[in-house]
Amino acid sequence: MKEYIYIASNRSIPGMIKVGSTTVSPQKRISELQSTGVPTPFVLEISIAVPSALESESAAHNALARYRVADNREFFNVSVPMAIKKILPAIGDYKVQFAKSSYGMEKIQSEIDARKREAKKRADAEKKKQRLIQKRKRMEWETQKQQVENRLAEARLRLWQLGDRPPAEIPFRNFAELWGISGWLVWLLTIGTISSSAGPNWFTVVGATLIAYSLIVVPIYRGRAEKYRQAIDPFIEADREIAILERELANIERKKPNVR
Repeated sequence: MKEYIYIASNRSIPGMIKVGSTTVSPQKRISELQSTGVPTPFVLEISIAVPSALESESAAHNALARYRVADNREFFNVSVPMAIKKILPAIGDYKVQFAKSSYGMEKIQSEIDARKREAKKRADAEKKKQRLIQKRKRMEWETQKQQVENRLAEARLRLWQLGDRPPAEIPFRNFAELWGISGWLVWLLTIGTISSSAGPNWFTVVGATLIAYSLIVVPIYRGRAEKYRQAIDPFIEADREIAILERELANIERKKPNVR
């Protein structure tokens, strides 16, 4: 880590410290702070190596926000030990590069370590809890999936036990009824001919034949259609049940929980 944040003091401005950051040597940065506006030089109280100077400086300023003199200045009305106590827990990874005094950092570091251990303990407990939740969800999912698979297997077995599917029937019923209706029409059309003739003609014969066809053949094919419906209904019901269960199983598969 070659970036730093630092705390500097100046006896010309007692009770106030400067908290800044630098990517060069903190000692060099302190020497650059000397100006004609400040009669005495700044003193480096502590410098801390960090992964990102800008991020750590921002975190440090936020931790000391209540002590800040002005938003556009890096000066704070706070003692060095209090500043260190506030800053160290806020900046994440760090390594003390220089310290003018211990400032009770051993105790501060011990407190930070204790908080980290407690945070890790809580995080581990939460991870364990989440793993148990995910495991329970996975078990519930597997149970639900197994139940649907069992129902699907039973439905397929019932379909197999029905045997061969009856062949589809040609819709003779409508064909027969059409000829029956045609017979009635022919019969009506030949009424005039019958009344004006000495006896029945071929129109009358055709009409009578078609009427007889509709009265005899249509009931036969209706019976066949009803018999076919009774035979095919169990297959249709089995197909419907299997399709519903396959969709339900596919939906369950899409909801498969991820267990890490």
